[in-house]
Amino acid sequence: MALKWDTGMGKRRVFKPRLRGLMALLAIIIAMVLAVAIGLKACKRGGPLPEPSPSPTPQPTPHTLVTDPPVVAVSPTVEPTQRPQDAGYADYTGGGQVITTDESYMRDADVDGQEMVFTAGSGLLSGKIMTKLYLANLTDATARLVATCAMEDGEIFSPRLTKKYIAWVESDHAKNNVVRFYNRSTQQITEVCRVPGGIPTLALAGDRLAVQARTGENQDTVTCYDLVTGASDIWATYTQGEYRAGAIWACGDSIAISMPVLDAQGQDSGASQVVVKQQLGQDDIIYSIGFYAHAPRLGNGAIAFLNRATSDDASLYVMLEDGAPIWVERGVAGYAIGDGFVIYGKQNAIWCYNYLTGEYARLMPGGTRGRLPVAGGRYAVWQEWKDTGKNGLVYKKLELIAG
Repeated sequence: MALKWDTGMGKRRVFKPRLRGLMALLAIIIAMVLAVAIGLKACKRGGPLPEPSPSPTPQPTPHTLVTDPPVVAVSPTVEPTQRPQDAGYADYTGGGQVITTDESYMRDADVDGQEMVFTAGSGLLSGKIMTKLYLANLTDATARLVATCAMEDGEIFSPRLTKKYIAWVESDHAKNNVVRFYNRSTQQITEVCRVPGGIPTLALAGDRLAVQARTGENQDTVTCYDLVTGASDIWATYTQGEYRAGAIWACGDSIAISMPVLDAQGQDSGASQVVVKQQLGQDDIIYSIGFYAHAPRLGNGAIAFLNRATSDDASLYVMLEDGAPIWVERGVAGYAIGDGFVIYGKQNAIWCYNYLTGEYARLMPGGTRGRLPVAGGRYAVWQEWKDTGKNGLVYKKLELIAG
């Protein structure tokens, strides 16, 4: 049957069913062409459009250390304020021996093996009286005179001892300082150098003598002298004021020197490293402290140092070659390191810390006063202080404490 409608123009048009089928077929073809065109366009882009992804979660930015070597996991900002209460004190107050001379006072000392060198003098302490240098035998507590100060109105400071040499400084406390050494084989005294300004610091090891001296208004220089050839070599120059206080120390054939660690901009980072210069041909040993190390003392495989320049509020640390700094005590008055122990002064007494076992010990009996602790090997030495009479040097061999 034909479908008819009135066009309003007086004519009739007839649409037959086959025409509607053609129109449907045409719509299908158009749809297929469009689908193919869209697919080709997508292939040219490398594939279908990706699904939208969620916003990435922000990740923390890693921190980068600007110091070299890396900082160890110890910070003086979280240091203990006092010695651990559960450590206790062992009693090692007995067994000390006293060295005396005809002099009224004995002061600066250094120990090597079973010998000790020290300064001595008589008179008023307000004057310049430490003009004599003695060598003591620790096996029998005897001492003999080695040298006297050759400088007019001068005193002897910083004696250093090895089996081959004895070195010291003669100073008039003004601008004149002379460094000398005594050859124990030839028994000759030789002048090493003259230093203006402050009293220099010495470190004697093998045939090497390191001298840290003021070389400018705000500058110190560490120079190493060969006592056999007379040759010299500048090891370091300091412009940081804190490092000018005793930055070198010797033990055996090695000399330790404290150095600031520089950051990426070449500025002082505030951290220190202690470089141990061994015999010629051997690699340096480096202790990476992680914070400031003041006036390090070198022992056999360990160092001791303060974390501040002023001892009243500074903490004493000890550090082994393969370990981190160990907190020992706060507010010490002098310190030294021996084989397995650190000796220090506090509250007019002498104490000891065994860094192998963690044990603390008192070395002086009650009612006595001591100061100026010194150590070498297994020997601990200090000055016994009295208001009247002679002041001797007390020493003892710490067999039990050293482990």
